[in-house]
Amino acid sequence: MKKYLALRIVGVVYRVLAWITLVGGVLAGIATMVTTALGRPSTFGPRLAVASLAAAILMGLAIVLGALLSFVVLSAVADAVHLGLSIEQNTREMATYLKGGTGAPVK
Repeated sequence: MKKYLALRIVGVVYRVLAWITLVGGVLAGIATMVTTALGRPSTFGPRLAVASLAAAILMGLAIVLGALLSFVVLSAVADAVHLGLSIEQNTREMATYLKGGTGAPVK
């Protein structure tokens, strides 16, 4: 029987949040680039239009990079939770084995 159900749920929640953040951030970055680049034509000449296009691309990339960083952090938290649970389970199985319990743990 697996112990610490609440921690397992927390790990899964962090993993799901990581993926939602990544997908949402990429979509938001793309939407920002498209709507900013196509939203308003520049009335101040072609130089400003190029600058606003570059700004749109940079804003979109910044959003995507922020989403990627958030994904990495949330995934690391999820992995840390699952790592702690794995260490606990393996330690408990080894203690049982060393006490002369039910044979060596097999995976």
